[in-house]
Amino acid sequence: MKIIQSSDNIFLDCSVVTVGTFDGVHSGHRAVLEYCKQLSKSNNCQAVVYTFFPHPRKVLGKGEFKNINSQAEKIYLLEKYGIEYVFIQEFSKEFAQKTAQEFIEEHLLKQLSLKDLVIGYDHQFGKDREGSFDVLKQLALKYHFNLHRIDALQINTITISSTKIRNALENGNLYEANKMLGYPYIYMAKVIDGLKIGRKLGFPTANLDISESEKIIPMPGVYAVWVDINGHFYKGVLNIGYRPTLNISQKQLSMEVHIIDFNDNLYDKVITVFFMERLRDDIKFDSLDTLKKHIEKDIKHALRLFEQHTIWENIKSNLFHCLD
Repeated sequence: MKIIQSSDNIFLDCSVVTVGTFDGVHSGHRAVLEYCKQLSKSNNCQAVVYTFFPHPRKVLGKGEFKNINSQAEKIYLLEKYGIEYVFIQEFSKEFAQKTAQEFIEEHLLKQLSLKDLVIGYDHQFGKDREGSFDVLKQLALKYHFNLHRIDALQINTITISSTKIRNALENGNLYEANKMLGYPYIYMAKVIDGLKIGRKLGFPTANLDISESEKIIPMPGVYAVWVDINGHFYKGVLNIGYRPTLNISQKQLSMEVHIIDFNDNLYDKVITVFFMERLRDDIKFDSLDTLKKHIEKDIKHALRLFEQHTIWENIKSNLFHCLD
């Protein structure tokens, strides 16, 4: 996959383009992406995902906002899905003033030689979101490109959206979030030094740096996870919480994962965690010995789930079909 930054002086001869933030790269997004891929093959053009960084809602200050994916995670997911080109437009208040016509003229036509534009059912772009489907149809006629709109994707009559996924994650409904995503929620983070309490209990953990995170952090609790370390996958049990049993008045949320049958040093390395299932809430126990016994139960519970859901193994070869 090739990544094009907005500052790059790169031009394409022919492209099938879809435009959006694609936060989550969820099942609805992938219906659009799949159409782009197929259309690009039949038209012998490049399939291009035109996306924005930072997220427009961050720049325009429309309330408190957390992403489903970091920029690195989004690129990882798009590459896994087989996208050829990702164009990353630096989003600013100045850029937000461009009309839909200016955006298409200056960016999609001039630089990418747009032949087909593929959009989702509710997509609008340009200043004040003026680029509705009707406006885009007029621009398509004027500039001689083809316009395609993909219908909303539903699961059990519920239309998939990034907002619904964020809400599900924050409320501890990992099953619903993963179902809408079409893959296990992922978290890429650097391993940092910790209190080493887990090691003293016999369960060493990798403490993840989430201090500067602009991502949604799932509801505190204990989760069964896959951990990707340099392309090698390990089963694990992850905890999100405030370490209530330690009585240390911790105000900062922590995320730490015990990687089963793994003892190597991971400090300063970036690992990827895939959230498979939520096991329980973050609980305060009356002693470290009781905590240790519950960690043992959590590990056994997680391993039983991995045995029951053998399809989870597909994550190693096909991320988007490991929950089918």
